[in-house]
Amino acid sequence: MSSLQILDTEFVQPFLSDNGFHMFKGLTSKTPLLIESDIQSRFVRLQLSGIAILNLDKVLIESADGKNLLEGADIMVSSSFENQARFDGKRLISGRPTGGVNYHSDRELNPWIVIDLKQIKKIAKIEVYNRNDRFFIRALTMVVSCSNDLQSWSIMHDNFAYKLSEAYLALNQQQKALVDCASMNVTSINELISQSEKNSDKDTALKTL
Repeated sequence: MSSLQILDTEFVQPFLSDNGFHMFKGLTSKTPLLIESDIQSRFVRLQLSGIAILNLDKVLIESADGKNLLEGADIMVSSSFENQARFDGKRLISGRPTGGVNYHSDRELNPWIVIDLKQIKKIAKIEVYNRNDRFFIRALTMVVSCSNDLQSWSIMHDNFAYKLSEAYLALNQQQKALVDCASMNVTSINELISQSEKNSDKDTALKTL
């Protein structure tokens, strides 16, 4: 008898939405990551978790009255893909979204960018425009933080914060795998299939998922 049951998957998307996950893409899809706040800060950091590649189209930061807070801003990056000057981060914070890739890191541990607004400013809105092709999934572990001294950081948004929620921890293994699969986090789905293979149940696992 199969050790897995066909699961109800209708809970997955509402679960992710209720727990702060955003499947954010770019200009064409009109689905950037939108963060609204009333924080006063000088530095804004965007960082991925684990071994990853960070590539984005554009970051916009505005005040409550719609003023562009990136005028005169500077940017620091963990790396530039193959040390190419066009990926030094400057194009990421200038102009409007293009639908392209205006920043590209190397493949590394926890790639990041830090935007320096030059002085403490009241931030009302941050929009992060992802690339819009199949590689948009690279940015989905995004954590956005702010600081005034580059030492103490406050998290403004953690796209995978759902994994620490009580609701997620209460799910069973199959339910967690479905949620992680829907958020393009394939680690637990692979673990479930691997475990099912050991139980000679791979076909059922694949049909279930």
